[in-house]
Amino acid sequence: MGEGIEKEEVSKEDIGSGDVEKEEVEGAEKGLEEAVKEEESHKNKEEKKVLSTKAIKIIRTSGLAICFLCFCISIWIIGFVKDVIKDVPDIDPKEINSLLSEHSIIYDAKGQELEMIQTIEFREIIEISKIPDQVKNAFIAIEDERFRTHKGIDIKRIIGALLINIKQKSPVQGASTITQQLIKNLYLREEVDRENLVNDMKRKIREAYLAMEMEKELSKDQILQTYLNTINLGQGAYGVQAAAKTYFDKDVEELTIAEGALIAGVTKNPSKNAPYLLQLSENIENNNQNLIGHIYLIGKDYGVLYNPDSLERQKIVLNKMKELGYVTEEEYQMALDEDIKESLRPRERENTEITSFFPDLVQKEAVEILMKQGMTKQEAEERLYKGGLRIYTTLDVDMQKKIEQVYENFGEILAGKRDKKSAPILTEWRRYNGKSGNLDRQNNLVDHQGNLLYFNGENMFTEEKTLIIEKSNYTLEKNTLEIKSNKFKLLKNAIGLKNFYSVDKNKNLVLHQGGMLNISDDDYKIGGEGQIIIKSSFLKKNPDFYEIDDRGNLLLSSKYFTIDERGVIQPQSALVILDHTTGKIKAMIGGRDVTGKKVLNRATDGYRQPGSVMKPLAVYLPALDNGYTADSLIDDSPHYDRDGKLWPRNWYSGYRGLTPLRKVAADSMNVATVKLLDAIGIDTSMEYLKKLGIINEEDPLRDSFISRQENKYVNDENLAALGLGGLTRGLSPLSVSAAYGAIANQGVYIKPSTIERILDAKGNILYEYQPEKRIVVEPEIANILTNILQDVISYGTGTRASLYRGNKKIPVAGKTGTTTAKADAWFAGYTPYYTAALWIGNDLPQLNLTDGSRMAATLWREVMFRIHEDLEEKSFNQ
Repeated sequence: MGEGIEKEEVSKEDIGSGDVEKEEVEGAEKGLEEAVKEEESHKNKEEKKVLSTKAIKIIRTSGLAICFLCFCISIWIIGFVKDVIKDVPDIDPKEINSLLSEHSIIYDAKGQELEMIQTIEFREIIEISKIPDQVKNAFIAIEDERFRTHKGIDIKRIIGALLINIKQKSPVQGASTITQQLIKNLYLREEVDRENLVNDMKRKIREAYLAMEMEKELSKDQILQTYLNTINLGQGAYGVQAAAKTYFDKDVEELTIAEGALIAGVTKNPSKNAPYLLQLSENIENNNQNLIGHIYLIGKDYGVLYNPDSLERQKIVLNKMKELGYVTEEEYQMALDEDIKESLRPRERENTEITSFFPDLVQKEAVEILMKQGMTKQEAEERLYKGGLRIYTTLDVDMQKKIEQVYENFGEILAGKRDKKSAPILTEWRRYNGKSGNLDRQNNLVDHQGNLLYFNGENMFTEEKTLIIEKSNYTLEKNTLEIKSNKFKLLKNAIGLKNFYSVDKNKNLVLHQGGMLNISDDDYKIGGEGQIIIKSSFLKKNPDFYEIDDRGNLLLSSKYFTIDERGVIQPQSALVILDHTTGKIKAMIGGRDVTGKKVLNRATDGYRQPGSVMKPLAVYLPALDNGYTADSLIDDSPHYDRDGKLWPRNWYSGYRGLTPLRKVAADSMNVATVKLLDAIGIDTSMEYLKKLGIINEEDPLRDSFISRQENKYVNDENLAALGLGGLTRGLSPLSVSAAYGAIANQGVYIKPSTIERILDAKGNILYEYQPEKRIVVEPEIANILTNILQDVISYGTGTRASLYRGNKKIPVAGKTGTTTAKADAWFAGYTPYYTAALWIGNDLPQLNLTDGSRMAATLWREVMFRIHEDLEEKSFNQ
């Protein structure tokens, strides 16, 4: 320690009192202080040096730690990105156009567009060279202004969007380029999950990676072309060509700058920015200033409402185009001044001049054709709806329009000379008005507001204030409502309103389907005599369930059940016309006054008893091919069934004895026909019905001869079904026309078809029609039967079907058919040109017609005359 210790040992006594000594002491003290200061300074320096070293060590350690952490984070990020990227789908940028779904189109026999097959996505692929520069520029300006220069991602835009989102504390600004949007639409559409931040981040990484990969393989024009054919532009339109057709009914090449900018502005929010919006016409007020028209889509009528909000977005697009130099000031002002509302031309996607029955059948057949080529049903439907198929059909539109015009005058035609002003009541609805209780008239069931109506409701209350609509011995809970059940039908776990009818201005019966009572099975119970008893707990919670009107009638609120207010006109009818030499279906009626897609097509799926129309197919043709001739005598005398009962009866009184087969057919003799069938045998008859396509050998449970009735199978291989047409399930007009077509076609059956050929989106032929033929009988046999069936028209039961006097010029051969109690009326026949089968009847077979086959023959003649009136005179081949 040295001098520091020595200082402490010096005392005043040791120093002395002299000056010298004093100076020495003071000098010693001063030196000692300096030494101490120097020692402290040295010590501080040492301490600072130690601290500095420690700080450096800490900083160095911290820096290393931070670097290590950053390194780890970087490694993790790289690993995370690699892990994300390894799951990206395999893509071939050069094949991206094959991923685009495109709507398929149905064409008529002349190659004219008949209908676009409606799907969620309506798209028409178009080359980039056909898209105007200003349309391309509009999209680039508003969606990705540096599209031409970036490599798939826009770093500048990403940073800008990030800063904006941080400032706003929410993801208000996007940064996706056109390439990224294309990647998302084609490959990553199912991955969008904005609620999950991690999943959304993963998608964006994949999106960016694939975008950069795509930019390496494709040119900017290739990417832009696919994008402009992909983007959702509202109202089901995908791509600029589809949007141009949807909004302006023109090709994209014809769009103005204003129209192109309007369409480009839709992309941000298609449901909000579309130039027009659709609303069911029935819900639109007549004075709506934005109503610019109506279109018919998927079986419903929609009002087209102009959307002023679309103009605000259009202005943003135009302003951006001006800012980037895509348009001049003059072009900008002209675009702003253009009257977009006046330019809108909403385009319908289906031909509303003809009914949808034929196009619906075309789609069904197209799927079956594709499945035969090895596709599953799901794959075939996917190809039909999104594959851009071009389907050329057999439909003769001119013929179709003619027969639809005839059906528009259905009632007047059948009224004949009796009443030219209005149609007759073609259904005997009177017998069901209160007599059988099976069908109620509309004004006896519901009031004008649609409430269920019970007359004299005030008398239904007891002293305990219990409402009883039908008194019985059943003990009711207090304050319950007992509903008379003859207006309802009890279903499993539900209550259904029974069907009812109304009569329209043309005196046709209109059948309405009853709806369901919208209450749960906990809110009612069934009484001992089948009463429906609404529980008091339900009534307490729902005081509006019923009320008593000022006339004392009980009304059940329409809020609690639904009914079919429009109904379906009765009687119904269906018709198929085909070219029997080719098997091609030329025209079709699937029902009267029926609108909408995918509704019941009575021509193909409406199976009804054929009556005597069955006789030529199941009896006369097999007999002629097994030794009988037109002059063979058949005994029209009493016949008895297995139980010894006299059966069947003729439509005329008595019997005519021995009668030539020709006369048996012309007069539609029941007894003689049954005897002839018995003679040739049921098995023989069935073999010919297989050849005629009436029986489906591949799936016998689908044919008309084995059907399920009340949990058991009914076999129609009997005299009544085959000889008189009393089939359990029945036949369709399509199957009948095809079978009669085989007779007309010299004994050769051809399976009916609606399709000529199918092309893919590139124009390659996927399918070309090749008739499926089989010989039923030799031409000589078919010609004999044709000659016999001409007599049916010349002097038999089918005279009303003759096109010209004496059945000359263009002769007709055919057969009438009427079923028991006139539930169904048929006429099936052919000319040297066409074959047609027509059915008339009610959707409820219990409702009978006022007339039988004469009605069907009259309507058949009217239809066929219209399509033959310009054809040359022609006779049947002999």
